[in-house]
Amino acid sequence: MRDMKMIFRSGASLCMGVWLLGVGGCSDKANSVDVVTLEGKVDKIERTTSTTGTLTVLYRSEKHGQDMVGVGDVTGETEILIDGTLATLADVRQGERIRGEVRIEKVDGQERKTVVKIHIERAKPIGMSQETKP
Repeated sequence: MRDMKMIFRSGASLCMGVWLLGVGGCSDKANSVDVVTLEGKVDKIERTTSTTGTLTVLYRSEKHGQDMVGVGDVTGETEILIDGTLATLADVRQGERIRGEVRIEKVDGQERKTVVKIHIERAKPIGMSQETKP
């Protein structure tokens, strides 16, 4: 009988340990950070200052096989390059093709998307080369 109590206590302790590990594992998934790269077209720009605001981008999701809408916060830390030159959110135009990186943070079930990098290559007028550029 005494051996049965010891086995029961050991089993209960083991179950409690496994349960605690499982609960800990769930909280790790609830709080995570991921960086994704995407390419698309600027649909909407909401500026709060010349360097901060919200950017809405239309892009094609290969994973989902459909067009998607992504919305991310642009901060003072966001790197914006237009034709290789440092720029600000004020320089970005609606309708432009862009590629960039977005950091997706999940904290307590809430998702926050922050734009890390934006790269824009603007079309050059036909007949203009770097040598003839004014």
